[in-house]
Amino acid sequence: MEGEYDPQITIALFSVTLERLAAQAAQSVPEPPDRSWKRDMAIETTETAYMSSILCNPLMLPSYAGLALFYMYLGSFDRAAQLCRDYDAAEQRLLSSNMNDLNYYDQEIKSNISTFREWIELAKTELDI
Repeated sequence: MEGEYDPQITIALFSVTLERLAAQAAQSVPEPPDRSWKRDMAIETTETAYMSSILCNPLMLPSYAGLALFYMYLGSFDRAAQLCRDYDAAEQRLLSSNMNDLNYYDQEIKSNISTFREWIELAKTELDI
């Protein structure tokens, strides 16, 4: 039916928007030793946007990888390692999903999974896990 509302697509699109916001916010984080309120706000915005993206879409692999790398940048290696494990579980769920059962955005993620796998492998190598 034309004009039919699909909440799953809306949530998936919102997850993509949050992931992009997080990536932009991460780029605006001043480097240490800066301890300004602007740095704190940029860190909180980045973390909140990535986590919200994952909550909206647990298959949003770019958000897991982006947040893991961001935590590494901040020196939060335990949190980065946990995100790597969370990524692995999400990737397995995505790989075991039938393409016809996935929305457009998750199909795109599944089609480009090697890119996100490279990102998470980079993190794992740096974390020695």
